[in-house]
Amino acid sequence: MTSNTAEIDVHHLRRKLITHSTVGAFVIGILAAGLTIVAFADRLTDAVSDVAASAGRASASAIYEVVNGQHKVAMQITSRTRARVVLAQHVTGALSAESFAEQTRHILSDALGSGEDVAGIVRVATTGKRVDVGEIPPDTLWPSGWERSDRIIARGPVQTPTGLRLILAAPINGPGGERLGTDILTVMSDEVAAVSPAPK
Repeated sequence: MTSNTAEIDVHHLRRKLITHSTVGAFVIGILAAGLTIVAFADRLTDAVSDVAASAGRASASAIYEVVNGQHKVAMQITSRTRARVVLAQHVTGALSAESFAEQTRHILSDALGSGEDVAGIVRVATTGKRVDVGEIPPDTLWPSGWERSDRIIARGPVQTPTGLRLILAAPINGPGGERLGTDILTVMSDEVAAVSPAPK
């Protein structure tokens, strides 16, 4: 073996060592990064779940507060004495559908002006006659079971043609507890819009 050949083998060996060392270091770096990601993936998932759950609780709480406040407004509207008397007269046949509609529309318009977040009211008599003022969402967005519920129920927030709204259904009963009809209230609220996800 000549000195020249020994030199070539040394250079060749040096290149191989440098190449293998570089590739080895790169592979070790990739493996270390992968192991680190796997180790922290569970923690990251838990953290994201905690944040999402916390945001969901805050959103639900804010919506509950809005619904609770509007519950009082719904009770005030359904308990207006004159409106209830007119409805009872219509249900018992003492007042025509036309007179009922005319008188009720006037009363509901006054009520609509008194509730700053109430955008629309539909009064539905048990006879099927309905009178509406203001913003009226499609019937498909009304709370499920509104015709039978004996308490105020809500649906939403829902996307209506005019924006994000809460829809409340409040039963109207006569003095003896008999069902006379239902008020459907459309409620707009900046608080609901602020805590609700943007509609798709």
